[in-house]
Amino acid sequence: MTDTENTITKRYSDSPAGVREMLAANFSCSLDIEAFEADPYVAGVWRVTAANGSCAIVFLAGYSEPSGLVRECNDAEFEDDYP
Repeated sequence: MTDTENTITKRYSDSPAGVREMLAANFSCSLDIEAFEADPYVAGVWRVTAANGSCAIVFLAGYSEPSGLVRECNDAEFEDDYP
């Protein structure tokens, strides 16, 4: 496994600190985050709001999807204006 693959599949804590750490390690986006909101039903899924009001949805690896499958990669979906 390469260092890049190791970073992508690293399991971060299901917490604001884990979300911030994952974003810093995997994405070149602003970490000026105003709010963190955990999905109340799915572990490892977070909505983050940047200081400018735009949002991103963060998916942390190592947590189960509603289907029961374990998420293998860390990922995020950003609004177009996310800094």
